[in-house]
Amino acid sequence: YAATARVRYSGIEGLDLSAFANYQNDIARDNDEDNSALLLGATVSYRNGGFGLKGLIGDWDIEGASFEANDADSQWGYYIEPSYTWSFGGDQKVGVFARYGYYDYAKVDVAEAKGGEYDEYSVGVNYWPTDNVVLKADFTQTEKDGGNSNETYNFGVGYSF
Repeated sequence: YAATARVRYSGIEGLDLSAFANYQNDIARDNDEDNSALLLGATVSYRNGGFGLKGLIGDWDIEGASFEANDADSQWGYYIEPSYTWSFGGDQKVGVFARYGYYDYAKVDVAEAKGGEYDEYSVGVNYWPTDNVVLKADFTQTEKDGGNSNETYNFGVGYSF
């Protein structure tokens, strides 16, 4: 079984705060050991005019000998993302953002999952020709503790209906 709870505060215009918890009695679902897990986290979203700020922090606490053996019984991370959006020409908008994230996964590589600590830096631009269409471009550099680095370019189109 699993259970999720969330509390949210939005009593100040432009500010949205929340805290959440998720409990799962067997996160692995494929063995006989106790693999109960608890996820705790919080989010913030603030918007004032064109300025925006988002953030999230989350922490997993996972029981079980196999998770402990791989130093994966505690995993956590966070990100912070300031942004700015300009409106012009009717529905058209252009927005830019920067994001910093830190993630601490299992200390060792397990199957296809790459463990370790990561710092992630992203910058991007969005263009909305109308309210329900967005063109997106961003660049991300991920640095793994110990020196490995990866660069990613993403381009996308979004449509809301």
